[in-house]
Amino acid sequence: MVPIRKIILLAIILAGLSCIPLYVHLTTSGTDYSRLNYNWNGTSLYLDRLQDQEAIMITDLTAIQGRTGSRLLLIAPDRTFTPEDLGTLRSYLAAGNTLVLADKTGTGNQVLAAVGVQARILPGNLSSLDFYLWQRESGRFQPSSVIASVTHTDPLTRGIDLLYLNEPAAVEGGEVLAETSLMSWMDENGDRRISAGEPLGSYSVFTRERVGAGTVYVLSDPSIFTNGMVELTGAENNTLLLSHLADAPVLLVDQSHSATGEEGVLVPLLAAARSTRAAAVLMVGMISMLVAYLFYRRVL
Repeated sequence: MVPIRKIILLAIILAGLSCIPLYVHLTTSGTDYSRLNYNWNGTSLYLDRLQDQEAIMITDLTAIQGRTGSRLLLIAPDRTFTPEDLGTLRSYLAAGNTLVLADKTGTGNQVLAAVGVQARILPGNLSSLDFYLWQRESGRFQPSSVIASVTHTDPLTRGIDLLYLNEPAAVEGGEVLAETSLMSWMDENGDRRISAGEPLGSYSVFTRERVGAGTVYVLSDPSIFTNGMVELTGAENNTLLLSHLADAPVLLVDQSHSATGEEGVLVPLLAAARSTRAAAVLMVGMISMLVAYLFYRRVL
């Protein structure tokens, strides 16, 4: 007969192992741009790096009130801003701060209009004959993998010649910092070809605009923050842009209106526990106490 202590030990081990997949599931996300998404379409690599550099994750926009000399990253906005939110952003810029908005859906246009800048996101499938991806399997090129040229020197574009973009939109208005070549078009029908009614031209993808004492940057491709683009081979200029964006006296990252923010209740709580040193120490302590107890009871 198998000793009861061995049965108990086996049950504890099996219970612990069965919790691992559940724990991983509850502390990760498959949502595009989510900072808890560790796949190619998540932003875990870049945002974890920012948090390690003591960037402040903003879960309530009122937390940006009263700040000066800071930079706020708003990546892939995915919800409506209330009048109070928009008033907070106007006051934030009036205090001399900087807003960097990365959007390709047009959701961020609400913010741009409210803060009084001319720039607007033009949603669409911006494509170009200056591309960097080719599908070897199908033998088809990816014109939506757009290469844009930096056209104006700015603290965020210093040392950068080209930007690699993935399915970007276009920006209308504002001072142009980067734009596509003249061999670009809006692929309205999605056939990856230049069709009738899709004229060639140059499109702006990165702009700057002063508003009072503040500055607003608009980037029409939030995907440069995703894991797949962060790890893209040959995109050293993108890496430099990401470094420049992080180089601020105080860096704020919006999580309240951005697709990068955590969703639900369990996910952020468990993710915070997983990333907290105190929680890790507590877990190790609990396991040690359990093992000690089992030895004391002569189960082990």
